[in-house]
Amino acid sequence: MTDNLAPIQSIRPLSRQLTPLTSRVLREQVRDAIRDAILSGAFAPGERLGEAETAAALGVSRTPVREAIRELTHEGLLAVVPHRGAVVLGVPTEELAVAYRIKTVLEEEAMSRAASRLTDADLSVLERIVADMAHYVRMKDFQAVNEADLRFHTTVADVANFGLLRHIWKSVDDAGLLVTRQIVQEGKPVRHYLANVVESHRALIAALRTRDPAIAAEAVRSHLVDVQRRYELDLEGTGGD
Repeated sequence: MTDNLAPIQSIRPLSRQLTPLTSRVLREQVRDAIRDAILSGAFAPGERLGEAETAAALGVSRTPVREAIRELTHEGLLAVVPHRGAVVLGVPTEELAVAYRIKTVLEEEAMSRAASRLTDADLSVLERIVADMAHYVRMKDFQAVNEADLRFHTTVADVANFGLLRHIWKSVDDAGLLVTRQIVQEGKPVRHYLANVVESHRALIAALRTRDPAIAAEAVRSHLVDVQRRYELDLEGTGGD
């Protein structure tokens, strides 16, 4: 469980990473606040997340923080290390490959279903997302590009009417978010990912326009193979196209 731990870092003041919760706090709110902070890159892989410090930063007691840490440990975002507490996990390249195999199965099914269900209005929504993505690429706002990417695929899943599988979908997306944050935190360029992100999503829209489930599934399969390859190149900081 802890094989992918980065070197454990000392606890930093958390007031800059976590925003106090002003409304009545439920376990889910605390969990979501911590998850959002991890996925946004506020916490680096290997950073410790102390119960007392986290509770103080959020303005809550330690009990909901302890429960949230337990849930996020099950999700794979944290690991509890004996005598050290909760530590933020990274995503090694080999786990990224597994995540993308799972993601490919889900995305193929989503695209296949969506192709026979989507409306012209749905296509317009997807086109606006890609237009936003192109703008963010020009602005070199990698985080916004990545969020638009996730929004595109979530929209497809919504059209496909995924229900019980959405929690699996969310977990795989979280792994992808962690990888992109690692790339940025390590100061590596993201040129491989950014170089093709807009055109590859335009190709997905073109496949959906055919209303052919087989064509849509094949398109997203090729898309994900290419995205995984580009992520790996960026993680390695290598050259190539």
